[in-house]
Amino acid sequence: MATNAPAEAANPAAGAESESAPKKKKFDLSSKKVKIMALLLVVMGAQTAVVYLILPSPSDGGHDAAVEHEGDGHGDAHGSGHGGHGGSHGDTEEVEIADFSSTVSTNGGGTIFFVTFKLSATVAKSIREEFVTLVTLSHKARVNEAVVKVIRKSSMEDLNDPELDTFRRNLRSEINNILPQRYLDEVIISEFRTMEQ
Repeated sequence: MATNAPAEAANPAAGAESESAPKKKKFDLSSKKVKIMALLLVVMGAQTAVVYLILPSPSDGGHDAAVEHEGDGHGDAHGSGHGGHGGSHGDTEEVEIADFSSTVSTNGGGTIFFVTFKLSATVAKSIREEFVTLVTLSHKARVNEAVVKVIRKSSMEDLNDPELDTFRRNLRSEINNILPQRYLDEVIISEFRTMEQ
């Protein structure tokens, strides 16, 4: 023990350096933490600002839907009364498409469900006749095929949803994709039933 004391006494600067080195390391570590936290706050603030600027305010919802349709080549046919999205339902009309029934197999074909429902849609009044002609004559088979495709791709979760949100959204998208333009504003499903077979 006596040999350690003279070594420390002979080199007091070395002892001071070894004591200050961990403190300096602690200071660097906390400084890095502060810099990282500041960077995170700046990034989060920037993201919040971008989201605030991009997302519409609740009062502008109907206007943005109309602007979106004007931008995709459908002009005023849909107007600002975009049904189902907070717009006025005065510019749209319900049109019955057809009754549908199909089977859905789950669990690799282990369980089979029979699905039946009436399908209607809301479309702009100005294009109602054209839409009726498409879904009952010129595009009838394609519309039926699109509906059956959506039914068979749907999960039981989608079909058991009381609002059928995902199912209706998928139907609207598939039908709009096969028609010459996006006619459907909203899909309406009535008399919906599922039975296990």
